Amino acid sequence: MPRLPRGYVRATFWFITGIIIGWRLCSIHDQAGANIDQESWVSRTTLFVAVLSSPGGAELRTAARNTWLRLGAGKPVAHRFFVGTKGLPETQIQSLERESRDHNDDIVLLRNHEDSYDTLAAKMLAIFDWTATVYKFDFFLKLDDDSLARVDSICLELDKFAKFPNLYWGFFAGNAPVFRTGKWAEKDWFLSDRYLPYARGGGYVLSYTLVRYLSANSHLLQHYKSEDVAVGVWLSGLKVKRVHDPRFDTEYRSRGCSNSYLVTHKQTARMMSDKHRSLEENGVLCPSQVRWRRSYVYNWKVLPSQCCVRNDSRIP
Repeated sequence: MPRLPRGYVRATFWFITGIIIGWRLCSIHDQAGANIDQESWVSRTTLFVAVLSSPGGAELRTAARNTWLRLGAGKPVAHRFFVGTKGLPETQIQSLERESRDHNDDIVLLRNHEDSYDTLAAKMLAIFDWTATVYKFDFFLKLDDDSLARVDSICLELDKFAKFPNLYWGFFAGNAPVFRTGKWAEKDWFLSDRYLPYARGGGYVLSYTLVRYLSANSHLLQHYKSEDVAVGVWLSGLKVKRVHDPRFDTEYRSRGCSNSYLVTHKQTARMMSDKHRSLEENGVLCPSQVRWRRSYVYNWKVLPSQCCVRNDSRIP
């Protein structure tokens, strides 16, 4: 076999070596650039407020911006409204984009998500994923767009939960029967004859650790019709600090108006305006306090079917 000239071998060696070194330098440069980009798009806040909204929810979004969201001014609070836009007419998408631009880009358009009752769990996972990617936060407050939140008071309360990295805070239910008919029917449910303990969906708080967990494992999680039920199931096997708080008026209908409430569900735009005006003029949420139904303190020492007895009218 003829031998290659020594000069040829040497030139080939240095050519290949140069390619390898150049590739490594480019790789290092690209990784550094990626890290710089990543740092530039991660924002920091203490409380992130995620409001589930709908394409037709402009009135409630406007009411929220003009009322309770103002309570977070000057505090480490960030918020976004989340709307699924898959299947919407282009004119409606453009209208949502204009509304978002007019309000500091506070609407996140989930373009791969169709807003419907059947896809709420998937929407919630998409929100967890977006938030965990874009924000570094300590606590996550999930709300419906017809909820009013005392974000100022919630921020003050969060100090006492700093030592609990796995916080799940809200108004818990453990004895709710499983829906088998209607729009909330869970036809594939087999876990129990009751829903597993979960915080009612009008509003609840999760720690950053739990949101990151749900985001990272979203591809493994079973979807259910009710997003609040789904979150309860997804977190059921974890070491979680569950805090039941009657100040979360977050059931499917409001229990009334109490000045102690941190979150009040089932509010119209007019109700939000009236409560915010009362807060500004009188320093209290309710023009007059009223109770429409009793509350309860969750008993964690008994089985879930016995957890939630509405037997004390003094509980807000």
